[in-house]
Amino acid sequence: MENDETSIIHGIVTKDGLFDGTVITATDEIYIEPTARYSHLLHTNTVSVQDHHHYHHHTIAYRSSDVVIPSSALLRSCTSEHLIENNPSTFIQP
Repeated sequence: MENDETSIIHGIVTKDGLFDGTVITATDEIYIEPTARYSHLLHTNTVSVQDHHHYHHHTIAYRSSDVVIPSSALLRSCTSEHLIENNPSTFIQP
């Protein structure tokens, strides 16, 4: 951020020219993502899931404090752990 020397901004610019990353300040963590990532939630009869250029906004930004994680999700393991368990030969072991 302009006057915050401790802030950190990291991410990438997508092939569509959109920023996909995180802004970390002393008091906040803000995620910035293309709305196409959530197209399955935005799908309507008039907008194709693949045609994200017709959405009103191309980017979504939200604070980590705004994210609500269902308690049932805390009991499950990470999807990447299942990938490693099911096909360990495709991953490099340390």
